[in-house]
Amino acid sequence: MIFCTIGTTDFIFPRLIQALDASLIGQTELLILQGNAGTYQLRYTHVRSFHELPFHKMIYYMSRARAIVSHAGAGTLLMALQYTKTKPFVVPRLAKFHEHVDNHQLFFSEYMHSRGLVVGNFTDNLLVHNLRTYLRNPPQQRGYRRGVHIEPLIHGLDSLIHNPKHD
Repeated sequence: MIFCTIGTTDFIFPRLIQALDASLIGQTELLILQGNAGTYQLRYTHVRSFHELPFHKMIYYMSRARAIVSHAGAGTLLMALQYTKTKPFVVPRLAKFHEHVDNHQLFFSEYMHSRGLVVGNFTDNLLVHNLRTYLRNPPQQRGYRRGVHIEPLIHGLDSLIHNPKHD
């Protein structure tokens, strides 16, 4: 199963949904999609879609997914680190596409990627290619033990917040 979450914000995320749809052509694996797809109609037919999921259902799907595709929301990524063995494929929402009010998801996902905790996609023209590559063989977290990444990460995030490199 592939689990994709685009968050619960009112901002839609067609860039990720369309790229995921294109990357799944010819596949038959179940896709669980959480979030608002807007008016975009998926061509991929092996999908169960939920506008929102309660916390326990998010954990249920994440912990059982072979692959996780996600926006770069801090809560979602911390949950993925705590409850999954698979590194999530992360696509940050960007202000230039009106996907969020600023680029905080870009900065957060770059930080997570630099720590080796996520597979990041920061190049739009390679998004479909990078998704296909990831979905073929999603990398596993090294030394996975439930919750082990959270404490050191919080200390690193504290320094990122207090010493930002981006304005």
